[in-house]
Amino acid sequence: MAYRSRAAYLHGLRGNIWKSYLFSALRAAMVIMPIIVLFFQDIGLSMEQVFLTQAAFSVVLIALEIPSGYLSDLMGRRKTLILGGWFAFFGFLAYVFAHGFWEVFLAEILLGVGASLISGTDVAMLYDTLAELREQQTYKRREGRRQGLARLLEGASAVAGGLLAAISFRLPFAVQAGVAFLLILIGYTFTEPETRRYRGRRSHLRNMRDMVVETLRLDRRLRWLVLYSAVVAATTLTGVWLLQPYFQAAGLPVAWFGVVWAAMLLVAAIVSFAAHRVDETFGAKRVLFLLMALPFAASLLLALRASLWLLLVIPAYQAVRALQGVVVADYLNRRISSETRATILSARNFLYRLLFAVLGPVFGAALDRWGVQAAFLASGVVFAVLGLLAFAVLSAAQRPARAS
Repeated sequence: MAYRSRAAYLHGLRGNIWKSYLFSALRAAMVIMPIIVLFFQDIGLSMEQVFLTQAAFSVVLIALEIPSGYLSDLMGRRKTLILGGWFAFFGFLAYVFAHGFWEVFLAEILLGVGASLISGTDVAMLYDTLAELREQQTYKRREGRRQGLARLLEGASAVAGGLLAAISFRLPFAVQAGVAFLLILIGYTFTEPETRRYRGRRSHLRNMRDMVVETLRLDRRLRWLVLYSAVVAATTLTGVWLLQPYFQAAGLPVAWFGVVWAAMLLVAAIVSFAAHRVDETFGAKRVLFLLMALPFAASLLLALRASLWLLLVIPAYQAVRALQGVVVADYLNRRISSETRATILSARNFLYRLLFAVLGPVFGAALDRWGVQAAFLASGVVFAVLGLLAFAVLSAAQRPARAS
């Protein structure tokens, strides 16, 4: 995109910052989340089928995460975000007309393509914008704001989703499609940062492989940080998908699903805003250990019994997601070059989606056969073992780089 002057270009970049906040907030405004499992059950899906549809979503991300990150590094952040918005729009639109497993399956395929294009690219857009403005040292604070605002809007949308579902389970999906269309419109207004674009000399497939393999081979700490972050992300994602069945088992009225969901996201928003201070106070090693310990402890407590009182431990999952989204993203970005940023961030997302795709249906089957408490116990133990192994190797590879 051509600009009349350097001043106009810098003005456009400055606008990217607040647009990035708005884009992330709207993307997080998932009015469908508080009632999505109830919708699945309403159209006849078992919990095993629910996790199979989510595994399909993850498989698409597994297949496309790295190629989409490479595409972003090759053709630019702006075009990739716009394309991702279009796939998200058609995915939610497909949900409006879904009546069974295969329609949901198709919708999740479309949403998976959209999510893969946006995943990594949205973070790269903000970081590259700040790098062009020579303000990358402010990334951790700005990323905290971006995610904090996203969690606040996500919480408000959760309440709205519960109210809309009282009218019709399909109405939240229609609203969600409209939100996705707004993402497309915002995408067209972004200014593309003039960062270096990746220019490989081989085929695209070999270029992608070289970017990931060479970067992770040369940086041992980055390699294990990517793996550990993937385990933590898979842990919290599994926990979030088990929450609605837990609400039902604990006897929470459906009308309160959105309110409880919003309360969890309020905690996540607070953690996001304060994440840079948490990191500066406790240091990288303690923060990384906390990311594993909190969801493990929450899973064990929820496995004890189905109780409304134990809903008080549920915000631990969202708090960890918020803390990782700010602090670990900063650790990673400091170690990745601009021309490979989206690809490497997508490689991390590839790993955690692979874990979820393999293990998610297993936990869903455990829920169908033995109940939600058994599913929480199984997920807590499995991810704790994987997390401890990754944390031990990461610690041996020395502490990740962080701001002093």
